[in-house]
Amino acid sequence: MKGLDIALTNDTETVNDTVQSLSQQTIDVLEEILCEQRTAKMQSHIMARLREEISDCRVETAKATVFAEQAKHDFLLTSNSLQSNRQDLLEDEAAFDKLLLSMKSKKEHRDLKLSMLNSISLEGEASVIKLQQSLFPTSPVPAHVRTFTFSP
Repeated sequence: MKGLDIALTNDTETVNDTVQSLSQQTIDVLEEILCEQRTAKMQSHIMARLREEISDCRVETAKATVFAEQAKHDFLLTSNSLQSNRQDLLEDEAAFDKLLLSMKSKKEHRDLKLSMLNSISLEGEASVIKLQQSLFPTSPVPAHVRTFTFSP
């Protein structure tokens, strides 16, 4: 019996060691499970935060896209307006140049007519004086007529 007691004691010690080892392994596994649960909870929290940030980024991207499209539209409107104004300016400058040429031509024509009228007036005065001299040969000739020379 002593052998049986020794064998039982050895078996009990082995069983106790195995139970203790299994208990320790169970504690280690439970700690790992708790750690994995904390990690999963942290990952869920991070994923939720990232989803929120991604959603915010999408909203901001959409706003920026709308703003960029509006700016592009405004730029095109301004560009078209500028091009139209340039065309108007070119047309106005052409009309102005045409008016300047017309004005210059009319001035030259007016000056020519004025010169002709002045010439006709001087010829008329000279003719009146000649007529007066032929009618009244003794009357004096005015100074401005004496220097006048008529050339037909």
